[in-house]
Amino acid sequence: MCNNKFLYTFLLLCCVGVLGCFNPKESSQAENKFVDSLFNTISIDFNRVENRSGRPFNISEISDTVTYIPLQTNDSIIIGNIRRLIVISDTMYIWDDTSDEIYCFNSNGEYIYRISRKGRGYDEYARIMDFFVHPESCKIYIYSDVNQKIYGYNSRSELVSQIDIPFTIKSFAVSEHFRSYYSGAIPNGEYDEGALQYVYRWESEREQGCQLPFFYQEDLLKIASSNNNFSYYNDTLLLTDYITAKTYKIHEDGKLFPRYSMNFKSNLIEIDYNSRISLNDIVEAQKNGTFTSLHNSFFENDKYIFFNFSRGIIGLGIIDKNINKINCEYFIIDDFSNNTLNTSIAYVDSECMYKITEPHMLIPKLNNKRLRLSPTLTKQIEKMSEFDNPVIIKVYLK
Repeated sequence: MCNNKFLYTFLLLCCVGVLGCFNPKESSQAENKFVDSLFNTISIDFNRVENRSGRPFNISEISDTVTYIPLQTNDSIIIGNIRRLIVISDTMYIWDDTSDEIYCFNSNGEYIYRISRKGRGYDEYARIMDFFVHPESCKIYIYSDVNQKIYGYNSRSELVSQIDIPFTIKSFAVSEHFRSYYSGAIPNGEYDEGALQYVYRWESEREQGCQLPFFYQEDLLKIASSNNNFSYYNDTLLLTDYITAKTYKIHEDGKLFPRYSMNFKSNLIEIDYNSRISLNDIVEAQKNGTFTSLHNSFFENDKYIFFNFSRGIIGLGIIDKNINKINCEYFIIDDFSNNTLNTSIAYVDSECMYKITEPHMLIPKLNNKRLRLSPTLTKQIEKMSEFDNPVIIKVYLK
């Protein structure tokens, strides 16, 4: 293991230390209980702050090309709000939570098809609570908490599978042999006295492999958790628990193995599933800079680990696995186009990081003399209307 600690100068803060190399241990314990020593700890100290003389984080430090992909817009293709983006084989799958539909676009932003089956029929869902795309079959799975079912649809918007879910879940994933469910801090009837965070189920078999147990407590329901708990590292499924800031690797047999644990060293509040704490205490600590949490995004590929964190405002964390360097940033600029970028991560695959912006955020920049956008981006924006569909920003990683 690598025990070195690293100190880097950042715009607003400095992140220190990665305790452990980025090759997680392949060990688990009996009875599915994991101790902290089994995780590869990523240790970040926000108290060590050094200014970068006002210089933002240039995206060219991790990228060699950035492209802007406007999504096709017409009277029948209107996206209200993108709740989630998944990219498989250059196809962009978008959950619009305004219409409760899944849109599919190609790499040029051209519309391909959509899943629009909201209703009360046998092959229809009442609403979308989560969705997932199988990386090989590209089948689209939709979870409706109203129907308590997972619906599987093909590219012709035909229902090809239907799965009853006997408990409430926040997020799910479907692999070749099993399904994974994450419930977070949600009470689940018979499980309330030892509620389950993670359950996996083999096809045509009963639920098994109940892991990450916690005891239901009312206060924990006030702690918000994410729906984006599952992600892929190559063909390996990962589960991130944003409440405890831990990531697990899911083996082919459905069982969990510890992978990463985020250690925000400036935190004065510790959260676990056996502690009572109020959301008001967390919000106040974030304002004071004494509590940081993972926020809605954790992705890994061969080169980098990306995550969003919340420390009063949302920041972007980037770990270069090759040199064990951590960047944590609040102000990012696409220096290829001289355009400021938001910190939120929409998706990461083996080669790219994806972000989302709106035309009404880009158009005013045309008249901003301080920005002086690149000619290429300027021409793209000039063709946009503020009512057009969102723009996908594709950051090609070095």
